[in-house]
Amino acid sequence: LIRTHEKFWRFATKVRFQAAVQETASATITWANQFIISSLTDNFKKTGAAQPEMEALLLFAVIDAVCIHWLQNPTAYPLDAMKNLLIQKYSHGQF
Repeated sequence: LIRTHEKFWRFATKVRFQAAVQETASATITWANQFIISSLTDNFKKTGAAQPEMEALLLFAVIDAVCIHWLQNPTAYPLDAMKNLLIQKYSHGQF
């Protein structure tokens, strides 16, 4: 998805770190983050994770960081390898 809509993700990443945007859109940003974390938490609960909310927070942070690192250096960052590692880790219940 990040490759398909690279221009959008570059724009969204730049915008979200601006102080003025954080001030004026904090409620929307908080809502969106909570929606994602809640959805992930629900999925981790279904898998029987011992700490589903903490796992959700961790996965969300990792995905966010992977995206940022790729956007900073798309030619050198191993996006496909990171994607495959995350799929392998979470499809085998290694959490």
